[in-house]
Amino acid sequence: MRQASGGQRGDALRISDILEAAALLDELRRRGRVPFGIDPHAQAPAVRYLEIIGGAAGNLSASFRKEHPDLPIRQMRGLASFAKHEYWRVQEQLLWEALEAIVPIRRTLETLRATG
Repeated sequence: MRQASGGQRGDALRISDILEAAALLDELRRRGRVPFGIDPHAQAPAVRYLEIIGGAAGNLSASFRKEHPDLPIRQMRGLASFAKHEYWRVQEQLLWEALEAIVPIRRTLETLRATG
């Protein structure tokens, strides 16, 4: 995640943050479910990447959200909220499902960035 000057993060940087975290999650996903399921050193960063995605999505401006109503902001925030606030219920299965859910979100955002 790149640092913005003056500590301010605009929508473009937040989208970049989401895409970077999504790429890292996809890297974990591509290693396979079994290795992911038995490796807590893979699961812990997955939770952090989900938090980054949810935090960045939750801080996108109202005007950006209005311009892109099809963006699954609620879903991105929900994945992060679950991982962060209900940590005792987070299991490998749920994390894996979150990794799979990020794939289409990443594609949508990559298309948005390429055309926008």
